[in-house]
Amino acid sequence: MTDPNRLIDNRNGNTVALSLKSALQPRDQIDLVSAFFSVNGYRQLADQLEQAGQVRFLYGDPSSVNNPDPTRNEVQSFKLVESALAPSRVMEQKEAARRCAEWLEKPSVQVKSVKNRRFLHGKMYLVSGRRKPKVGIIGSSNFTAPGLGAVDGSGNANLEINLATDQPQVLGQMQEWFNELWNDPAHTRDVKAEVLAALARIQREQSPELIYYKTLYELFRKQLAEREATEREAKYVGFDQTAIGKALYGFQRDGVNAILTKLKQHNGCILADGVGLGKTYTALGVIKYHELRNERVMVISPKRLRQNWEHYRANYDPRGNPLAEDQLRYTLINHSDLRRKAGYIDGVPAQKFNFSNYDLVVIDESHNFRNRGIAYNKLLKKVIQKGGNTKVLLLSATPVNNALTDLQNQINLMTKDRQDAFHATLDIPSVRELLEEEQGKFKQWQKKAPDSRQKLPELLSPELVNLLEGISIARSRQHIKDSYAADLKKFGKEFGAFP
Repeated sequence: MTDPNRLIDNRNGNTVALSLKSALQPRDQIDLVSAFFSVNGYRQLADQLEQAGQVRFLYGDPSSVNNPDPTRNEVQSFKLVESALAPSRVMEQKEAARRCAEWLEKPSVQVKSVKNRRFLHGKMYLVSGRRKPKVGIIGSSNFTAPGLGAVDGSGNANLEINLATDQPQVLGQMQEWFNELWNDPAHTRDVKAEVLAALARIQREQSPELIYYKTLYELFRKQLAEREATEREAKYVGFDQTAIGKALYGFQRDGVNAILTKLKQHNGCILADGVGLGKTYTALGVIKYHELRNERVMVISPKRLRQNWEHYRANYDPRGNPLAEDQLRYTLINHSDLRRKAGYIDGVPAQKFNFSNYDLVVIDESHNFRNRGIAYNKLLKKVIQKGGNTKVLLLSATPVNNALTDLQNQINLMTKDRQDAFHATLDIPSVRELLEEEQGKFKQWQKKAPDSRQKLPELLSPELVNLLEGISIARSRQHIKDSYAADLKKFGKEFGAFP
């Protein structure tokens, strides 16, 4: 080193890895302290480490001992590309793990971990010659490719802050501090065998089935975590003990969980299950969850279907209400009430009825709001846009009748008419522009002769699929037959038959 002290931040070639490469000579000793150890971190210094006289590595995070590669900041074995999952450096990682294991097996390499993960947070690298320490680095860089600077191209370098020194007095203090901790059985333990076992797992050949399930898990990890969080919340508020919670079939309960997750993520959801799959009961489950959280709910139904919702409310004769014990208290209005200027709305004079301040609005037969008109505009402005953050659940077996603009107007109810509402969550800059573009593709497809048409799903964009998966649930009877055999048996009829 030309200066007694200097900063290393991994920018412009000023990396921890290059500093250690130049300092670490054959038969030197190196002592390392890091929260993590990764195979890709080892790759940065493999040649120098294998020629070192002695290596002592101290883990600061005991929980990472059994996961030497990759850490959450390391490059993964697979990356998602537009057309498929493409393998990336899989063979290199396995070879690096094998080489790393051979190096760790040397008697000159020792590995310990602190016993308490909160006991040690610092990072340190200390290179010593035969007689005394030569170079020390202390700071924020873990022993990972990003932390060290990724000089072999195995990852992006983190912006770090480290101080390198060759001052004898400071180096002596660093050595004394490390030795004291290393030799303290009250705070450290030997974990070399555990690390070698973890490296052996990385090298092991895995079955195609395991790789397939692992790939699915990584693709849907976020959605699974969000769904599990929703299920925990529902259990916490006591949903499982309600009458509706006990009455739901498995596919309906899964529908409730999926809707609650989408409402949380996107402020709205379209339940477009096929006829006969119990959309009303599924929606009642969603309603009860919100009422358990002391939230206000409004149901908007066609007048001809009002009775379907009326007899589940707490003020209905309990002898005709299978959910009487749940005491559902949602407000119930008709579609036509949105145009009413006189008379009564759910027992309240129309002029005094308060349409705002609802936490959840459930719209049955939502395709009736596929066009903008007096009722639509009042629903949007008085019920959804006015007041707090109103979530919207749309129920319709046929949300699209003639064109994708039908869907757009219903989505606008979720987004309060904001076209960029899904930019952050679904990477869709404008719902209107997307649906107009897809509608144009559909019209061109219709004009072609049936025998010359491309398959429609292949023609539509991934963005449309992403939108529909994000905000809607649409299950067919065949899907339920294929996926929920236990529920079908509960119907009490011949297997595969619906009521």
